[in-house]
Amino acid sequence: MKINLHIERVVLEGIAVEPHEQSVLMATIETELGRLLAQNGIESDLQNGGASNAIRTSSIDIGEKDKPAHLGRHIARSVYGGINR
Repeated sequence: MKINLHIERVVLEGIAVEPHEQSVLMATIETELGRLLAQNGIESDLQNGGASNAIRTSSIDIGEKDKPAHLGRHIARSVYGGINR
């Protein structure tokens, strides 16, 4: 199965990610989301060629000092949960 997913932007309210940390954050989101999709699959409507312009995700509790990789894993899990609602 081939899945095309485009994330146009990630909005973080109240969390500052330094410019040099942004690539780590995005790579972690991509890696963790790929792992979740490969391991757990995707909701059947999307599996059969469905599409969505936007998804709602649950909020996540993070600390201001969380590392980009930790933050990225939480974001990916929230996105995955939003995809499979």
